[in-house]
Amino acid sequence: MAVLDRVGVHDAQPFISGGDGSYDLQLNRFLRELPSWGVRAENSVLRYARDVMLFVRFLETSRYGKSIWGCDGDDLRAYKRVRLWCGGPGAVSVGTWNRSVAALDKWVAWSLDAGLL
Repeated sequence: MAVLDRVGVHDAQPFISGGDGSYDLQLNRFLRELPSWGVRAENSVLRYARDVMLFVRFLETSRYGKSIWGCDGDDLRAYKRVRLWCGGPGAVSVGTWNRSVAALDKWVAWSLDAGLL
């Protein structure tokens, strides 16, 4: 608990673990810092965390175990085909897709600012 307190994790703070149970320190730092990047509402932080987590899982399961830190435009286009155009239980509305892109865009901006990309 002391470690979580030291890095500013509060109750109900979302976090993402890898498919193998690993903890991506930088990705989870992004989630903790979302309020300082203009995503202040708790529900918005939760939705952004879910959107990023779904992309991470897509990369792991459908893009040969690729990490979010190594993704590219081809990966995003493949994700869009699956989530927006293929139909079925995983399909989303355009509005939900736009929010997902906003979450990923925020992650890219944060990552560039942090010198990680």
